[in-house]
Amino acid sequence: MIYKNEVQFKRIDSNTQRAVLTYSEQVMSALVKFDDVTETVELHHHPEEQVTYVLSGRLKFFIGEEEYEVGQGDVLRFEPNQPHGCIVLEPGSELLDTFTPYRKDFL
Repeated sequence: MIYKNEVQFKRIDSNTQRAVLTYSEQVMSALVKFDDVTETVELHHHPEEQVTYVLSGRLKFFIGEEEYEVGQGDVLRFEPNQPHGCIVLEPGSELLDTFTPYRKDFL
């Protein structure tokens, strides 16, 4: 059990903070916060399947050659090894990312 006031974020770059909420070998959930808007994106990929739920804000996601502008309540899914990334359109945007299996590189 993790209460909201116990969540500890780690800064992963100058604009992004992440907090791993829970994980097992099969699944991991992490909160991601963006401080500011961005103008560029570097696509990345990983072997884990990913589901992203937009908690707040607006972002433009790139999945391969496709683009999707998303906001609060929208959900995206990324296949394993599928290139993806996002541009932050609204300061303070927040995501809930879920991975299967868990991301060892996040620990």
